[in-house]
Amino acid sequence: MMDKVDFGTSEIAKMFRVHSTTVIRWIETNEIKSFRTPGGHYRVPVGALKKFLQEYKYTPAPEFASLFLPEIIVVDDDPEVLKMMGSALRKKIGSRVNVIEFSNGFDALVQVGKSVPDVAVVDVVMAQMDGLKVCEAIRRSEGGEHVQLILVTGQHNPKFEANAKALSAVYLTKPVNMMELTGLVNAALENRTGVLS
Repeated sequence: MMDKVDFGTSEIAKMFRVHSTTVIRWIETNEIKSFRTPGGHYRVPVGALKKFLQEYKYTPAPEFASLFLPEIIVVDDDPEVLKMMGSALRKKIGSRVNVIEFSNGFDALVQVGKSVPDVAVVDVVMAQMDGLKVCEAIRRSEGGEHVQLILVTGQHNPKFEANAKALSAVYLTKPVNMMELTGLVNAALENRTGVLS
């Protein structure tokens, strides 16, 4: 989505062309999750603002619209495969999404902590942290139940299929067919209202 982690009430008011007291009312009635700074100011995490946008169907002012594009993370420790998948998604889906690439699960989970993605494309076999663990951590994160998970694997056995099903994930086998990948991501974006609900 963006590098910014949270927003103040005046920033949100500009985004939605409302008065800052309206934003404070949304916060006080728990329509938007927030926290208070040591100085007593409200701050709204990016993920909470994104959730508010989806739930209440608000449209931000045009100059802020790019901040709220659907987010896709791609995680693979093979640099060539990572670049191919990221490039294919940018080429086929393009300006309608933010595609962020990670070469390991740890960095991907740091991003998920800042902003939960709409779709996660994750390689299963990676050196530092395997893709199933990454997906389990995504599911446990706040809002993670709504993430569309797409696993990329060379495995194809009943145990793997059971793990994928338990995560409500779909999977692609290697070598990855880029048309199939972009088709799955497009379908996931259209169906992103709720995976586990």
